[in-house]
Amino acid sequence: MESDLPWIPGAIREALLEDAEFVSACGGASRIATTRAPSDVTKPFALTRLVVNSVTTLGGGGYRAWVQIDGFCPAGGFSGEEAEPIVWRIATRGKRALEQVRNRAYQTMHFSCHPRAVGALDPDDSRGDDTPLSRAAAQIEVVIHNI
Repeated sequence: MESDLPWIPGAIREALLEDAEFVSACGGASRIATTRAPSDVTKPFALTRLVVNSVTTLGGGGYRAWVQIDGFCPAGGFSGEEAEPIVWRIATRGKRALEQVRNRAYQTMHFSCHPRAVGALDPDDSRGDDTPLSRAAAQIEVVIHNI
């Protein structure tokens, strides 16, 4: 009998935390999350999450999922640098870090990452018009074998 499928964004976050350049681009490990933005959004941060309705069964304990790494930064920039290059760096470094992930073990699964796209996104203005966040994202196809 197959075990429950582990939390895929957690597996991706764990892999990303091993890449010093990605962690640095986000402002530290505490600035990389899987569920919601940190309470302090005045500095860059990253969210790693599943794309909605993206997990499909391949059969024989195999799955395919799409994960998105979103880089965020206050629209006004941070530490004298404009926001767009910061979020672009977060997305592209996340993509580059995951290009090397092949047959990695995590809890009851093994997974491989296949980065597919990186792009700029519309600003996030969910906190109001006076505090928009610039965004860029990398989309990663994750092939999973669950034991």
